[in-house]
Amino acid sequence: MQASRRAEYKAPVSLPRSALLTWATVGACIALSCREQHKPHAGASESSPAWLDTTENPALTLDPLNRNGSFELVALNTKTCTVAAPLRPAPGLEKLGVEVKITGLTEREVPVNPFYAELRDETGQRFESSLAGCGPTLPVRRVQRGETASGWLTFDVPQGVRNLQLRYAPIVVGLGRVPSIQRLDR
Repeated sequence: MQASRRAEYKAPVSLPRSALLTWATVGACIALSCREQHKPHAGASESSPAWLDTTENPALTLDPLNRNGSFELVALNTKTCTVAAPLRPAPGLEKLGVEVKITGLTEREVPVNPFYAELRDETGQRFESSLAGCGPTLPVRRVQRGETASGWLTFDVPQGVRNLQLRYAPIVVGLGRVPSIQRLDR
């Protein structure tokens, strides 16, 4: 009887050292990327970090072609998004969708992710992206030279807001934050 019990026993699974190091590195990268503090969408008035502020960073200017050497950002369209009741924005706000296309310009991989985007109005108030809204949402992936990713970014903004800037600033390995700014025709 005991011999059969021993036959049923299986040793715990252990991961190879390289797998443990990989997961530890992934965990550290996630932890470091969450260091920035952000206010909620509605009524956020805190100024953006220096990497997104042309007044704090005079080297950052609006490029009419929306190219920064690593990628090209093009806003294709804007519209008000309709969502189900539990996902509707607070009173006085609307879901603004911005359809974008991001094209890689180099062999370096450029991350594409809705959460690298924000809108700013003419007073400097910023609005972070939300997944609830227009679709299809901009996919999470990477692009290199000639590759594109397209989709919708959604923001909770005051109804009727005008003079907005779309700011997209992914972290590119070896370069850090690589911002691109585009004025929206709204």
